[in-house]
Amino acid sequence: MLIGAPTARALSNQGANITGVLYSCDITTHPDDCTRVDFDNDVDVLVENKENQWMGVTVQSQGPGGKIVTCAHRYQRLLFPNTPQEARDITGRCYMLSQDLSIDSL
Repeated sequence: MLIGAPTARALSNQGANITGVLYSCDITTHPDDCTRVDFDNDVDVLVENKENQWMGVTVQSQGPGGKIVTCAHRYQRLLFPNTPQEARDITGRCYMLSQDLSIDSL
């Protein structure tokens, strides 16, 4: 089972406090049977801001053997960072994952 957690804590190298995350969980009665899906783990602070991006707010699957899409609709691209003209475009960002939960290159 895949679970989006849009207000989950960030990893230390993501340059934010809260980024959101996608979890993969086995369907059991044990609460520790979920693992963080490994993607979107770093940041380029000169061109993006992931604070409160809400990764996992959207999670869609094509079903067994299919692709998965997960999105952060509050992801921001920075324009002219650290200048008086600095601007932020809230563009959002989506990832397509393969069945093995790796980023799909297509």
